[in-house]
Amino acid sequence: MEHNYIYHKKLENGVLEKSTTKHLLPFRDISIEKYNPTEDNFAYNDRNSGRVNFKKQIYVPFNVDKNTHLKGLKLCVFRGTNTKTFVVNYWHNKKSDYHVIGKFIPGVFTTKDCSEKLFELFKSHTENGLWIKNPKLTQREKNRVITSNQIEASQKKTINECIIEYLKTGAPRSKQDGDIGAKTLKQVIRTAVGFNNRTKYIKVIEVDGKAVIKIENKYNDRKTRKDVVVSYSWDDIFKMYPPQDKSYFKNNKNQVKSIYDSDLGKTLIEDLNTGLINRFIAPYNYGVKKLYTITLKLVWYFAMQKGYMGDTTRQNPFTNIQIKKPKNPNSFATPFNKKAFEIEDLQRIFEGAVEVREKYPFQAEALMFMIVTSIRLSECLRLKKPTDEELKSGIYTIPGNATKTGKPRPLVITSAVRTVLGYLEEIYNRPGYESFRFIPWMFPSPRIGRKKITEMVTGQLTTEDLRSEYTRIRTLSGVWNEIKKNKDIKFGSIKMFRKNYATLAKDILGKTGLAAQLTGHEEDATLDRNYYTHNERTLKENAEKVVSLGLKFAQKK
Repeated sequence: MEHNYIYHKKLENGVLEKSTTKHLLPFRDISIEKYNPTEDNFAYNDRNSGRVNFKKQIYVPFNVDKNTHLKGLKLCVFRGTNTKTFVVNYWHNKKSDYHVIGKFIPGVFTTKDCSEKLFELFKSHTENGLWIKNPKLTQREKNRVITSNQIEASQKKTINECIIEYLKTGAPRSKQDGDIGAKTLKQVIRTAVGFNNRTKYIKVIEVDGKAVIKIENKYNDRKTRKDVVVSYSWDDIFKMYPPQDKSYFKNNKNQVKSIYDSDLGKTLIEDLNTGLINRFIAPYNYGVKKLYTITLKLVWYFAMQKGYMGDTTRQNPFTNIQIKKPKNPNSFATPFNKKAFEIEDLQRIFEGAVEVREKYPFQAEALMFMIVTSIRLSECLRLKKPTDEELKSGIYTIPGNATKTGKPRPLVITSAVRTVLGYLEEIYNRPGYESFRFIPWMFPSPRIGRKKITEMVTGQLTTEDLRSEYTRIRTLSGVWNEIKKNKDIKFGSIKMFRKNYATLAKDILGKTGLAAQLTGHEEDATLDRNYYTHNERTLKENAEKVVSLGLKFAQKK
């Protein structure tokens, strides 16, 4: 058996000869520094080949008392680098092994440091001088825990870093698969990184009902007056526009900052709590508070799912966030929440839409479509053209990416709906409107130039452009204001059409449940609470009916 002690070695004629005298190295710093083994000390006779080979390292025993904690201590010296390391040779479970104590570095890790470290190890791993625990396994477990903590620390990110990662990923929803809607996504981007020129390069478009974030790489060069295309990445945008102290926009009267530009953005995402959120949103009004909270919640859930807050379960900081609604909301639509048109008004509005069809193609038809169905404005403008099978069956399926609930629902193609579809077909027969047939939307935008549609159809522009929100109507304010002016409609809004339909459906069918099947309400109570309403004349008639039929005793005889 080849021992690791230092012998007097001598190579003569290719044969290694050893003396029987072994030398022990004094356990002193000066002795270790001066010790420099020769090549002969690494040599050994290979039994298989009979040749002399060289070891990568040798173990030199120290001259120490075997009755102390220094028993088994040796110096490991590597041949190539002459590196010297303290190791202890121990027996555990009838097996011999080495455990590294530390690298000898003069003035940094010396014999004194080695003795102290080995003493602690000896005290915790031996009993009556016998090794009862394996120090290698202990160190391996310790390294694993340290590595785990280092990994967790390396994954910790600030809110700003999480915002960037969130946008790069495409802004997913927080609690279910898919992406958030285009309208909400635009608001989220504004509150997250907006009020700054960096948003010039971030565009959100809707393709087939799905919001898509694009980086705009084209800008107008003021000198040449030509479009210049530059390839930018997310990292380029945030490098060009780091966090700013104040907004660039002059119309930002309240100097609202994005989260990215605020001090809150520099906070670690795991440190976000209810108090920080409340203090951050406190100076703003109800609408801004709500947007900030929605944005922070999306980013927080994203960071949670990505493991940026470690393995410990974090308390949801948004559980106790309460944003009080203003007592008197300033929304222009608030007065119409509990109102409905009279049937005569609906008839005049419908007739007014027919009269302005030439001036407002597709917009007038969309308004009529809303009157004869229970559909919302946001749903109406996202409808695709019905298929031949749907026209034949009489049931049109509103896709889930167009509905408020995110679920597809049926819409009956009644005789009134077919009338509106007939009006749409007449538009395609007008000179210059033939190419609009290639746009998949039921109500395409008349502002899209015919040249651009041709470019889309012929492949000069991508089919994504053809299916994006740029080719559909996004508002009906123009045609609605024209009809109100022409027909002298003093009061009301487009949202009231759905309330009218829901009220008529319940009155005629006699049951809320049957009406809800037509309006798409998942709960009957929602229809009764928010959509079943009457105008003042109907309320008076109903009140008199109740009195005359049920409370006759209260009337004069």
